[in-house]
Amino acid sequence: MRWARFPIAIIGCLVLQACSGFGSSERYTIQSRGESGVRLVTTPTVAAWQAGSISSSIILSELTIDDLLDGNASGVIVHIDLYWSPRPGRTPIDPTATNFALRVLVLSDGEVGLYGGGGFGWPSIDEAAGTISLDVTGCSFSLLERTGGFKDLLTPGELRGEVTARRADALVERLQRAASQLASNRLGAVHWVRAN
Repeated sequence: MRWARFPIAIIGCLVLQACSGFGSSERYTIQSRGESGVRLVTTPTVAAWQAGSISSSIILSELTIDDLLDGNASGVIVHIDLYWSPRPGRTPIDPTATNFALRVLVLSDGEVGLYGGGGFGWPSIDEAAGTISLDVTGCSFSLLERTGGFKDLLTPGELRGEVTARRADALVERLQRAASQLASNRLGAVHWVRAN
């Protein structure tokens, strides 16, 4: 994905498509809440999740592990860490509630932008199908770091809609490590580290 493909008037939403059994058909949008109203249009080829003892990770990626290791590819990786699940009737819901952290890594023609934020979503796990769905009711994010030539078109941004991913613990771990290493290498400091 290149920023050149995002004219300010672009309209669209992110649609996950199946690839190697890790795709999804659900929809959500990533867009600026600023004056530009820019939407980030991307088509991940991987929608995978990992269940952990403390949190669950969802990775939506246009890039393969080989692309990330090569370091020259352009694309978008969305990483959601879900920390807790609301319980109807037991969890007080506030407009500022947060139960997941969000990272969006944008790679474009050698430049890197790392966005971060948090939001609230209602998760649903289908054990038989091995899938998780997260209905995101609100999530805001902003640019955390960038390389010198990266142009920020999203801050302040938001993610809304439904994300669905298939369980693939080892794949999520490998993608997360490769993305973390790439971001750290390009930005000159350690980024996106998760201690399990």
